[in-house]
Amino acid sequence: MKEKRIPTFYSINDYEGGILLPILVILMMFTIMTLYVLEDYRTRREVLVNTKDFYLAKTLENITWEEVKKEKIVKNRTVTYNLGEVDVIWHEKNKEVELNTSLKNNYKRTTKKSFIEKG
Repeated sequence: MKEKRIPTFYSINDYEGGILLPILVILMMFTIMTLYVLEDYRTRREVLVNTKDFYLAKTLENITWEEVKKEKIVKNRTVTYNLGEVDVIWHEKNKEVELNTSLKNNYKRTTKKSFIEKG
């Protein structure tokens, strides 16, 4: 009867060992690398979406602020755009306008702007 050959790893001292441990180590390394890549992708995607939402909200605020400066908006009101809404809140005492921006994807941002010129 012919002896069946089993794949094995040999060390320097000709120690014949099993294949289970090296395969488990390789599998564990592959799993850790895969988890790292997936976590990195998720984080980068989240940063990208937050950055995009920040600039969209900032653009809506700037458009509304220009309307406030041109005195098209002179009291508390809500300005609606196709991307979201900007609530304009006047603070007459401080000569400030508070702009609360909320996009349709639930991103929210608040900015206070003043009519007092610096310098």
